[in-house]
Amino acid sequence: MASLRVKQAIQSEFSNQGLALDKDALECLREHVEEVQKQSNGSIDVDASIQQLLDALDGGVNAKVSGAVAAKLVARVAGGNCRTSDQIQVISAFAVPCIKFDPSRRAFYQVSGARTLHGSALDKRAVYLERFLLLQQRISRNPQFNRPVFGGMLSEGRHMVELTDIKAMLGVTGQRRVIMGCITQPQVGQYALMDPSGTLPLNLSQARTTSGFYTENCIVMAEGEVEPDGRFKATALGFPPIESRQDSIAAAKGLDFFGGTPVGMEDVSTTLEWEDAHEQDRIVVLSDLHLDKPETLDRLETVLEGFEGLDDPPGLFILCGNFVSPSSAAIDVLALKAHFTSLAHLLLSFSGLLKTSKFVFVPGPADAGPGCMLPRPALPQCITSELRRLIPSAVFTSNPTRIRWGSQTVVVFRGNLASRMRALSLIAPASETSDPSIQFAHVCATIMQQSHLCPLPLEAQPVYWQYDSALHLYPLPDALILADSAPMASHTNHGCACLNPGSASAGTFAAYMPGAREVELCDIPDRDDE
Repeated sequence: MASLRVKQAIQSEFSNQGLALDKDALECLREHVEEVQKQSNGSIDVDASIQQLLDALDGGVNAKVSGAVAAKLVARVAGGNCRTSDQIQVISAFAVPCIKFDPSRRAFYQVSGARTLHGSALDKRAVYLERFLLLQQRISRNPQFNRPVFGGMLSEGRHMVELTDIKAMLGVTGQRRVIMGCITQPQVGQYALMDPSGTLPLNLSQARTTSGFYTENCIVMAEGEVEPDGRFKATALGFPPIESRQDSIAAAKGLDFFGGTPVGMEDVSTTLEWEDAHEQDRIVVLSDLHLDKPETLDRLETVLEGFEGLDDPPGLFILCGNFVSPSSAAIDVLALKAHFTSLAHLLLSFSGLLKTSKFVFVPGPADAGPGCMLPRPALPQCITSELRRLIPSAVFTSNPTRIRWGSQTVVVFRGNLASRMRALSLIAPASETSDPSIQFAHVCATIMQQSHLCPLPLEAQPVYWQYDSALHLYPLPDALILADSAPMASHTNHGCACLNPGSASAGTFAAYMPGAREVELCDIPDRDDE
């Protein structure tokens, strides 16, 4: 009976993607799902396991899936659900390891077994707890928050900040303290700070802030005192300070947070040789590639023409949604499929780039798919099947997604963070301005200090609770691509190169050069101007 239910679930999910399974394929996939269930002692969720299989689909898969194709699919999933091209790997968010922090042992550990898309109330609570513990352990290593051993004297010029648990603030009035907690809204218009020890009503009327957008759900450090009415009157708000990538990796003690295949000690020399040989390489990013607008395809063609003639063409093109314009958000599936087919024919006209470059597709928030939940799975097979067939090397991945370029790590997220954070901000940023570069710096400061790609209220941005760790930004990557509808911008913080390519539909794109660790912001000339 259990096997029958697994078969029915597999058939249903593949059918939703426009795929039919022959008898051998269905049996192969059933055995894989049940074997994973057995190895995880029943903690596997069948839907999540099937989703990993769907994410691992590559180009060239016909509507009828054979047993041989299913066997390759299973082998790919068992190998880590990532696409590898020499030293370049594209890693689905659903294949990112789940690493948690144990405050009792003061150490990280990897959660074994598969996760489910349909979590329990405990999983929702764990979302907040894990985010808090991640930042708390990061703070514990910061010298500014470290008490001298055995009560020793502070070094000259060093100022130590002592954090107080919220439970220790209850009933204490008139004493200035610094507390760390998550901003919540127990009642409409009434805010509070929450940590694992308790909750404290919060008064933000006179709070000054540092850089960043302070929204509900953010974890902040607040300085102030408890008023007679029991509310904590914050006079200053700040985010937990950023930790360098090297310090975070050292604290992980060998655990890999990123996913894919990390560079081992035996591979270092090979990787360094490859990076030296690809010193001029680029990762080109275009966002808001509206396929229903002919002028957008013209702009893409202009970009590809410019790169095809180079001696060192880009190794990676990342094409981000939304793939339809707002005016065509309700476009039918057949029309959308036709647009992707047109894109495929355009790419086929650049045979040189197809031989040397990888094209990666990242869905946008308004693209076809299962609602607005994060992480968002790859674009459905039913609308991309012809492109996959014509260009087997094309990679369709999740949003967000991760990329290993040699020894470097790159995180890609397509969201409209600038406008959403600004709209949900409880307090105007310290340097309020309409300058896109300054707004982008505020966005980068927020997510890097929160160690999370989208620290918005779950009501505004729901997530799959058991996959929230796939949104963690820890350790910091070498590059962070935040594809946004806002104007293009770049920013560097603690060695992490951040970029927003803007909208291709508005005539902009960007490129990250891993060899130089630099960002190029580019305008796309109109064909009439050429």
